[in-house]
Amino acid sequence: MQTSVVRSFPASKQGDPSLDDELSALNQSMVTVFQGPAEVNDVRRNYQLVGAVWMDDPLGHSSQAGLFKQGIRIRNGQGVTPDTPGAMNAGEDGLSSVAMESFSQTDEPNCFSCHDTRPTRANGINVPASTLNVSHVLSKYLSTLPQPAPVAAPAQPPAH
Repeated sequence: MQTSVVRSFPASKQGDPSLDDELSALNQSMVTVFQGPAEVNDVRRNYQLVGAVWMDDPLGHSSQAGLFKQGIRIRNGQGVTPDTPGAMNAGEDGLSSVAMESFSQTDEPNCFSCHDTRPTRANGINVPASTLNVSHVLSKYLSTLPQPAPVAAPAQPPAH
């Protein structure tokens, strides 16, 4: 496939230039869907899925209770890959996207390197830890909400 965009990691796989079998099957299915005459001008026929990353078990059904909660970094431990059983993140491990980001995420190679539930800052306002912080759009919205007034210290009675 020709492209004018450089892919640091072909098929979003570090060290493995082949697509996953599941991705290949999904892409072939979509090619079939967009072959009809009604879809001849549909731009989606020009795209293919090369990878994604997700929390493998956010609700903790199979391993730990409630992995998706406020105040956490959503990342695999040192030496844990998305293919390691029990990994927090699953999917691909070298995502690059000129549509979403203008670089390859190689130091912590996934979207959750920035999209986590820890406290953040948006529009110059500190936004407390929240599960909504995985979305930069929602973090910006949270920063526009009225801020609680500081609580004044209780007045001290006059000394006698």
